[in-house]
Amino acid sequence: MNMEVLPRRARSPDALKGITITSPYLRRFQRLHALTLLWVPAIGSLLAFFLAFHHGVAWQNLSAFAVLYLLTMLGGSVGYHRLFAHRSFKTGRYTKCLLAILGSMTAQGTPIYWVSNHRRHHEFSDEEGDPHSPNLLSPTEPWRRLKGFWFAQVAWTYQHQLTQPARYAKDLLRDKDICWISAKYYYWVGLSLLIPCVLGGLLTRSLYGALEGLLWGGMFRVCLSYHATSAINSLTHLLGSRRHATHDRSTNIWLLGPLTVGESFHNNHHAFPASARFAGSLWDMDIGYWFIRLLAALGLATDIRLPQHRTERSGEQHG
Repeated sequence: MNMEVLPRRARSPDALKGITITSPYLRRFQRLHALTLLWVPAIGSLLAFFLAFHHGVAWQNLSAFAVLYLLTMLGGSVGYHRLFAHRSFKTGRYTKCLLAILGSMTAQGTPIYWVSNHRRHHEFSDEEGDPHSPNLLSPTEPWRRLKGFWFAQVAWTYQHQLTQPARYAKDLLRDKDICWISAKYYYWVGLSLLIPCVLGGLLTRSLYGALEGLLWGGMFRVCLSYHATSAINSLTHLLGSRRHATHDRSTNIWLLGPLTVGESFHNNHHAFPASARFAGSLWDMDIGYWFIRLLAALGLATDIRLPQHRTERSGEQHG
């Protein structure tokens, strides 16, 4: 089912004021972080496949890759997205902190940075002000869709104007735990690379196993999780089906469901942004929601919000 795109919302002339930070220093720092995130894991992934072609891969390191990929993607989807950005459920302090650390291990920015960008995306989805829309080029622009895909998948990470957290993440700025975890962001990224390296060395009892662990559980995991997450910015605003009429061009792509732990049911999410469940049917693999239900069964998650009525924005207060 492909639903219509609803007319754009009326905006005040001052709608875009104060949504970004003007700081050359922070801009350079963010650009360096983005380019490092793009290229270092990509080069490491190529080396991983090259060595695998010649020497194979130890099952221990493939297992570590799979487990770490799942855990860190859940940190991003369940922690960064559904808990921090949309407050779609509640949890205790230790579970909150663990999810924030696992999300940080995706190397996609601090919780405060990520949430600020995402809330801004919902406010201006596929309109001027959206930090990563693939649909803002002129209709007459040659190769418009391909250029839009490249921007939303890759280029936005080093080209976008930094989002103002004082506007979009006041609640997180008041959370001492989240501020501390954000301040230690690079420690969590480093730990996410060290863990598979050490495990690979111990489980295979070799230095080569340690290198292989770093490449698969570290570099390739970060590379794959980055592009899986970015596919939500790009592909699910360009391709796929639409279950709900929304003001943007968000879509659902069923095939990406397992890889993105449910994030690819993006049109459902934009229709009901405050919901913890992104799946629209029993056949949709929303692993993130299944994990929230597991947390609830263990007594670690409460007040789980589900689709009840349409919300126009993100369904929560940020102040």
